[in-house]
Amino acid sequence: MENEDNKLEAAAEKPEKKKKEKKAKEPLTKEKIIKEALSWVIILIMAFILAQIITTFLIMKAEIISGSMMNGLIKDDHMVGNRLSYVFGDPKRGDVVFFEYPKSDLSLGKAGEISTVYVKRIIGLPGEKVEIIDGEVYINDAPVPLDEPYLAEPPEKKSFGPYYVPDDCYLMLGDNRNYSLDSRYWNNGGKDKATNPDKYRFVRRDAIYARASFRYIREGSISFGSAGHYEYKYDAYSKDMVLE
Repeated sequence: MENEDNKLEAAAEKPEKKKKEKKAKEPLTKEKIIKEALSWVIILIMAFILAQIITTFLIMKAEIISGSMMNGLIKDDHMVGNRLSYVFGDPKRGDVVFFEYPKSDLSLGKAGEISTVYVKRIIGLPGEKVEIIDGEVYINDAPVPLDEPYLAEPPEKKSFGPYYVPDDCYLMLGDNRNYSLDSRYWNNGGKDKATNPDKYRFVRRDAIYARASFRYIREGSISFGSAGHYEYKYDAYSKDMVLE
């Protein structure tokens, strides 16, 4: 009985081996090559479309090209921002954000509409009065200056403002305050400079593209770090806070 069972198993294995041998010997036809190539083309197209959707609606990538946000963000750092951060909430003081430079070709509606994206920290919120006295920031005439532990070094004792942030706009400053070209310097140098000097000083809400999420790749090595946000848990500088 055992011999018969072995013979039956051997007989069953032979057709399977023959099928495998036939499949291995089948030559590549023109139709198969075209079919394989088309499948790869479809995969590449779908990957491209998916990448476009992600970078257009979900994330934003940027490279730091200056030292205006040191020490948190260093030149040549690469940043990834979250485009959905402010869908259900407003930007907050201390957030590091990607935004359209108020005097870029895109903002001014010039031909070609070239976009210029900046990365700075939100300091002034809509409706606030912001004044810099001897290098320190005061919000709404608060008796104490804004706490800024993220600054690269003590700011120079220069004064700016006061600035009155319009509704739906924000005032941006760099962390490397002594070497940052930010809202302090984005004044109007046009014909109506005298009547509207702050025309380009503030960033509109709809010009903020994303909240910085994390940084990667520094000095040629792959590394990850925080975006350097600072959360003001008790914002005594808010226009709604009554200071005694």
